[in-house]
Amino acid sequence: MVPVFRLLAGWTAEAGNWRLGWYLGLMVYWLVWGAAFPLLMIGLLVSTNFGNGFFEEILWRGLFMELFPTRILFRIVWPSVWFGLAHYAPGSVAPNGNPVGLMIGAGMMGFYLSFLAKKTGTIWWGIIAHALGGFIMIV
Repeated sequence: MVPVFRLLAGWTAEAGNWRLGWYLGLMVYWLVWGAAFPLLMIGLLVSTNFGNGFFEEILWRGLFMELFPTRILFRIVWPSVWFGLAHYAPGSVAPNGNPVGLMIGAGMMGFYLSFLAKKTGTIWWGIIAHALGGFIMIV
């Protein structure tokens, strides 16, 4: 922001009013860092969480629900266990280096989302729950 303030103050100083450049610099600061940047970050969080929830639910619930409609082990247990294990990679970069909590939590969430899909007959409620859960974890 220093170059922006200096540029604007320099332009307006030539007209005899450097303070106008200072006010314009503040406007740029507020528009970029106070409005555009937070909206961009919120947009990325929302789109990332919805996309992640959408595609993971298609893989872990939708696919197994379709392939094994009557076999509880392969429709609910197996994808839930693997869903938990799949969270080893993102959990391994945690500052404490212990991904077990994320893996257990994800596995339990996988069981819940599998039962939710079975009970409702759709994965859409799971997609919404997954996206909200991911958003809550990030925020």
